[in-house]
Amino acid sequence: MLEPSNIWILSNRKPAERKGKVQLIDASSFWQKMRKSLGSKRKELGPEHIEAITRLFGNFKQAEHNGKPISRIFRNEAFGYRTITAERPLRDEAGNVVLGQRGKAKGQPQADSSLRDTENVPLLEDVQAYFEGEVLPQVSDAWIDHEKTKVGYEIPFNRHFYVFTPPRPLEVIAADLSPFAPELAAKRAGRLMLEEIDHCSEAAVDFALNTTRARKFFVMKFHQWQVVGYRVKLIFLKLSHEEAAIRRVAERIAQAAHSIPPEVIRRRFVSGLRNFNTLYQPIVDAWQLIDNGGDAPVLLAEGRNR
Repeated sequence: MLEPSNIWILSNRKPAERKGKVQLIDASSFWQKMRKSLGSKRKELGPEHIEAITRLFGNFKQAEHNGKPISRIFRNEAFGYRTITAERPLRDEAGNVVLGQRGKAKGQPQADSSLRDTENVPLLEDVQAYFEGEVLPQVSDAWIDHEKTKVGYEIPFNRHFYVFTPPRPLEVIAADLSPFAPELAAKRAGRLMLEEIDHCSEAAVDFALNTTRARKFFVMKFHQWQVVGYRVKLIFLKLSHEEAAIRRVAERIAQAAHSIPPEVIRRRFVSGLRNFNTLYQPIVDAWQLIDNGGDAPVLLAEGRNR
């Protein structure tokens, strides 16, 4: 049997122990090399693989193979979520909350559509508890517009079978990089970062990254992630001038075996801010501009595109 993408087994006559539940089986490690390729197909399921998969399905139990899950069982609700809409108040030029003047909205804060955001809350979680724990600590003036709440379902297969692999120890990574060739070290470090990012995105898990945005490379990456369902939020930490950036970098690499030339820092300072304004801010789902030059970060501006 040639390698399939997915096999769905659906029935409205489930035995009692399967009712209200879904079994997922990851059979991606069950294959043998084809004697002759068929187009781009190089793998196939042999009789022993089909037998093993059938046995996993029939046993209807959690199972692992070489330390990785290959059979998992969930309640139907585990795949459901509520999409809630978080609103924030519209403010006038003086910063005062704008209140409705008529009808049901009279005396109530008016929503600023440019600050509107959505959150997917698992069906098995309490919406209000989630909102108070995850949203209000970030934006204390937000509220839920319950009339906009929708229910949906999805099966993020890779996420349920993802096994976290700890990054290699820093000393091992450092040994791979050349302390005598900083440009080579920077390129190697960049490749390692991109490999980790691709690993996370393929597994459909959340992740964060730090970049100067001095290059246009991530414009394409952001679009790719959004196409497969990611929401991209960009936080730009701004310094007041180039010399402040040079001092900040000097403090962080004081113990390192290499340095970054001031002219490179100045170039990145200018291009990073330019790319934030012209390339990245218009395409991300949400963004924040933060002054990071003082003792504590200060939010200067924020916005949402979706």
